[in-house]
Amino acid sequence: MNPIIKTDEYEITQDPKNKTLFTITFTSTSTSTNPLLKSLVKPNIILGATIYDNYKSMSFKAHSIKSLNQYKKDLISAKSVPNFSYLNTLKLVYYLTKQVSYLIEEESQCFYQFTSENIIVIDNSKFIYLSLNHLKKIIEGTELIKFVAPFDRDGFVSPELLEVKSVPSTINYRTIYYSLGLLIMDCLFDYLREEIDINREINNILNPIKETKLFYLIKRCLHENPTCRVVHF
Repeated sequence: MNPIIKTDEYEITQDPKNKTLFTITFTSTSTSTNPLLKSLVKPNIILGATIYDNYKSMSFKAHSIKSLNQYKKDLISAKSVPNFSYLNTLKLVYYLTKQVSYLIEEESQCFYQFTSENIIVIDNSKFIYLSLNHLKKIIEGTELIKFVAPFDRDGFVSPELLEVKSVPSTINYRTIYYSLGLLIMDCLFDYLREEIDINREINNILNPIKETKLFYLIKRCLHENPTCRVVHF
């Protein structure tokens, strides 16, 4: 099998004889991959998949698989711009929210952030998120996820996540919606969080899509109060 994407957590390979057959294999032996792989299969994001080794790997057919960063490079090569079209951004939102909604509603788990490195693009139209390290259990009877050890904050991060100074700590699982809002802005406008005051400049940034579905979605995702964040259109 030819590796096409490899991280510390997983590897994606392509069958050398059957170029349309791909396999995702997780390297972790201590963390259950069951909920994550089910979040790709049960909501019908990836169709016709075969799962092996007690949910450690999964094979499926596709025409192409690439990282989000490679997808952006291909956009630049084809169109000389790094930005997503409005339609492609809607697809990203559709698939990522579908995956997250399954995890929350069926597995009582949620990612706490998105990073570009862990977003995989299937057939230039489907977007999935692969990270066990960023997946946390929601505490039963609450809307909270708990951090008991040092954790990564190298992606699109909510204000409340940045405020965590020690562990153990808890935050609302809707931290992921803030991360989604920042990700959408980055895809649409090549937004760089470090270079701008989001609260002060958001209306200027979003002006090109003012009054659209994505405009209102981003505004809801970036609400200062986590309990007020929702992702429906």
